[in-house]
Amino acid sequence: MTNKSPKATFEKYVGNHIENLAARPLVFIEPIGKMSNFDNLPIWINKDIRDVNPEIYSHIFWEIEPMGEYIYFLAGDFEKNEKGLLRFPSATTSMRVEVNFEDDVISVAKHDGKRFQDYAKECDYLLPTIQDMSIEDLEEYFNLPTQQTGDSLGYISLETLLPQAEGFSRIEIGRNYSGKVYLGLIYQGFYEPKKPSEYARYMLINVYSTNRKQKIQPLIDEYIKLVKKYKDMPYISISGTTRG
Repeated sequence: MTNKSPKATFEKYVGNHIENLAARPLVFIEPIGKMSNFDNLPIWINKDIRDVNPEIYSHIFWEIEPMGEYIYFLAGDFEKNEKGLLRFPSATTSMRVEVNFEDDVISVAKHDGKRFQDYAKECDYLLPTIQDMSIEDLEEYFNLPTQQTGDSLGYISLETLLPQAEGFSRIEIGRNYSGKVYLGLIYQGFYEPKKPSEYARYMLINVYSTNRKQKIQPLIDEYIKLVKKYKDMPYISISGTTRG
């Protein structure tokens, strides 16, 4: 049997973004569950680690360019656009688990991930200080600058909470392009091929919130659950993703 290639094919767009959306079919994406410990946060995707049919960005999201992702878990309070797609930037709280096989994506993630993780290790002593805070408390405690948006402003390592995980694990704190303070919990795992038929893989687990009243410890707890569930995902032959 021929092994399927997990590499992405390029999206074919129609005109500008307005024309491209108009050409898209109507979709009906509904939650499959809710997270009661996060005010009934909708769960949209919850795949087993051996599932051969993960979802892809172009079938689920709008306002984000796909880069070859395969989605295994997705929760978040996303708004929908007129075609029923989830508006990627709209969620105040979201959780994603995705796998990527694109060489350039893996290369950038390894380079940037190591750099950010090195920053995070210098501040791991701050973890006990912030665990019982809310995001609002975090903003006041660190006196985060208001003029810098779109970038992370600080990093805190989470490696002490995940001693058996081999990837990069950290908190990122910053302001998004709307000026809201965000807290992101990031896990980056990198997996080399074990057979000639396999491809290198990159796993990203991202737990994110801009909800000022959201407590940080429950986000950490959920993040740890997701990492423990997915970090040892076996190699699965999948295909069908896209990139912009």
